[in-house]
Parts: sequence; structure tokens; C-alpha cells
Amino acid sequence: ITDAGVAAELVNTAVFGAAYNVGINLCDIDDAVFVSDVKTRTNKLLDSVQERTAAIRKNVLYAVRLKD
Repeated sequence: ITDAGVAAELVNTAVFGAAYNVGINLCDIDDAVFVSDVKTRTNKLLDSVQERTAAIRKNVLYAVRLKD
């Protein structure tokens, strides 16, 4: 179970790292509609990853008896 927790944390970090890269590259794009769409989709992905990581973290901490 701890390996699953570590994997979730790594995925979370990778997705945020990719989002930072997307954000910095959007600064060079003049198409406002495209930029807005990509920002919206990226933020939805970040929210989803955070929610899923939090759920996995909670389960792992419970399983290893660090949280009640």
C-alpha cells in the first residue's frame, strides 16, 4: 500500500510540473481562445489530481496507522 501512496505522490508532482511548463509556454501564444481553453482544461486536471492524491494519501495513512 505504501508503494501506491508513493506512486500517487509522484504522479501529483509530475502533473504539476507539466502544468507549470504549460503555463509558461502559454505566455508566448497570442490566441486568447486557445489559451483560455488550455488554462481551463489544465486547472480541471490539477483539481482532479489533487482530489485523487488526497484520497489515496488518506487511505495510505490510515492503512499504516498514522491517521485515524
